[in-house]
Amino acid sequence: MTIALAGIASFIGAGGLGVAIYRGITTNNLTMTLAGSLAVAVLAFVFDILMNILESFFTKRKHSRKQKRAVAVVLLCILLAGCTTMLTIPSKKDTIHIATKPMTEEFIIGEMLKQLIEDRTDLSVEITKGVGGGTSNIHPAMVKGDFDMYPEYTGTSWSFVLKKKEIPEHDILYKELVREYKQQYHLEWTGLYGFNNTYGIAVTKETAQRYHLKIIVR
Repeated sequence: MTIALAGIASFIGAGGLGVAIYRGITTNNLTMTLAGSLAVAVLAFVFDILMNILESFFTKRKHSRKQKRAVAVVLLCILLAGCTTMLTIPSKKDTIHIATKPMTEEFIIGEMLKQLIEDRTDLSVEITKGVGGGTSNIHPAMVKGDFDMYPEYTGTSWSFVLKKKEIPEHDILYKELVREYKQQYHLEWTGLYGFNNTYGIAVTKETAQRYHLKIIVR
């Protein structure tokens, strides 16, 4: 149960086997979802066997107290060593940390950014793919400095992050985003990708005629 719950860490970009499950679900990739689920199940099974072995060792009377204490000390040292290693591993100063939302286009853009940066600079790039919750988790992590950059949508930033209701013209909106982000969060918008990923409604010709719908944008 505990091993399975650890998969939830993927929803906040903490990695783990849950990443494969979540990415498989969000991209409709059944193979990836099954692979991640199977890996979690195997890990839980192995962990359960190890815990049963340890429980048997500590409960049986044939082992002396010294033996039990020695094993307990060894296990504690291994645990502390693992935790210390994870906490003290320095982050490379010449590494750019990119986050992406759990969407196919974000995965592609993240890889494009990685290739461009590594091709045109001496920096290396690490991508945290498919952060669950998208902007709601990535933006706070950006403010904290856990990530260096991520692909974002101007409309999402305007309405979700800045809590703005009225949407101005695109050029004005972007200028305001640049100003607000720099002023409130000390974050920089580095530019636009050159395409507009907007929403639209498509209906059949019959439906349009029935409800007298007209084309809004050509």
